[in-house]
Amino acid sequence: MNYEIAIDEHHAESDEFWKPLGTLLHEMLHLWQHIHGAPPRSFAFNYHNTQFREKAATLGLIVDRWGNTCYLPGNSPFFNLLNEYGVTPPSLPPIEKQLSRMGRSGSSKLKLWECGCPVKVRVAVPHFRARCLVCNSLFVKKDPP
Repeated sequence: MNYEIAIDEHHAESDEFWKPLGTLLHEMLHLWQHIHGAPPRSFAFNYHNTQFREKAATLGLIVDRWGNTCYLPGNSPFFNLLNEYGVTPPSLPPIEKQLSRMGRSGSSKLKLWECGCPVKVRVAVPHFRARCLVCNSLFVKKDPP
């Protein structure tokens, strides 16, 4: 396994400095689970099984089964660590309000792309350059209706 965590530079340049640190912790939990835990048997659906979500909660991250993450406000291990290193934790709404915003609808990072056939694919990268093996045309991003 390649023990590497890559964070998109646009995410790292967030106006809220603490958010990329939360993302880093989330990704480090995947590594922890791979080495010490029980990673999901099938990666086709998601990487966020019960063990992952429970471990995340002990650190102050609330993760749903799709990987959407919100943060336990106030006195949590994650925000305590930020505070210890001089990063001022934000004031967050109660967890119930964050969870209501975290619903699956509209939260997918996957964008629809089509070729000339039209074969349809969904990818999470903002710039996707691929050619269809059926019709040999490039995939084009489709805007949501």
